Amino acid sequence: MAQEKKDFYKEPGKVREIYLSWLRAEAMG
Repeated sequence: MAQEKKDFYKEPGKVREIYLSWLRAEAMG
Protein backbone atom coordinates (compact mmCIF):
# COMPACT_ATOMS: atom_id res chain seq x y z
CA MET A 1 0.00 0.00 0.00
CA ALA A 2 2.75 2.42 0.96
CA GLN A 3 4.61 1.58 -2.23
CA GLU A 4 1.47 2.26 -4.26
CA LYS A 5 1.10 5.65 -2.62
CA LYS A 6 4.70 6.51 -3.48
CA ASP A 7 4.12 5.63 -7.14
CA PHE A 8 0.87 7.60 -7.02
CA TYR A 9 2.68 10.79 -6.03
CA LYS A 10 5.65 10.04 -8.27
CA GLU A 11 3.50 10.39 -11.41
CA PRO A 12 1.28 13.47 -10.92
CA GLY A 13 0.73 13.82 -14.67
CA LYS A 14 -0.65 10.31 -14.99
CA VAL A 15 -2.76 10.72 -11.87
CA ARG A 16 -4.19 13.96 -13.22
CA GLU A 17 -5.08 12.24 -16.50
CA ILE A 18 -6.90 9.45 -14.67
CA TYR A 19 -8.64 11.97 -12.41
CA LEU A 20 -9.83 14.08 -15.34
CA SER A 21 -11.11 11.05 -17.24
CA TRP A 22 -12.93 9.96 -14.07
CA LEU A 23 -14.51 13.40 -13.72
CA ARG A 24 -15.65 13.21 -17.32
CA ALA A 25 -17.22 9.80 -16.71
CA GLU A 26 -18.96 11.11 -13.58
CA ALA A 27 -20.32 14.12 -15.45
CA MET A 28 -21.73 11.86 -18.16
CA GLY A 29 -23.41 9.76 -15.50
